[in-house]
Amino acid sequence: MKDVARAMDGRTDEELEALKDTDGEDEGDVDADTSSDDADELRRDPAPLLDTHVPADLPQRLAVLDEEKAALVQKFDDGEITAREYSEGLEAIADKRNDADWTRRKAEFAREQHQAAVNRNWENSVSKFMTTTGKDITARGEGALLAFDSYVKKVTIDSFLAEKRARQ
Repeated sequence: MKDVARAMDGRTDEELEALKDTDGEDEGDVDADTSSDDADELRRDPAPLLDTHVPADLPQRLAVLDEEKAALVQKFDDGEITAREYSEGLEAIADKRNDADWTRRKAEFAREQHQAAVNRNWENSVSKFMTTTGKDITARGEGALLAFDSYVKKVTIDSFLAEKRARQ
């Protein structure tokens, strides 16, 4: 990775060595509490305000409603129920179907809002980083910024793949 950064930055080995902090003096300027707060903030994942999961039995509930409707139609066709009973039965089934649809839509909306909150947090974190710590990277030029971007992509992909493997 250093070779990529060096190639993109255009700096020699000597220049890179001069930029390294070998004695650790600058590290004392950073407040330890601040750095842990920043790390916590980067890891923070906003809790969804609404339930983001569609009930697992929703397709079965919809199938039951379809069966109830078919039975209601059959009873009406056979003359077992009046038009009023048929209409009331259809309304009750429609209400149940609307409730199920609302549950599905609410979960979809909650997922979208949660993802939007995650994206906002990420964008705020990136913006904060680039106006503080990242200012040094930007000041070094486009080469340093591209090298940093490549490194961030590699780290992000590696952590994503590690999480994916852990879930399997």
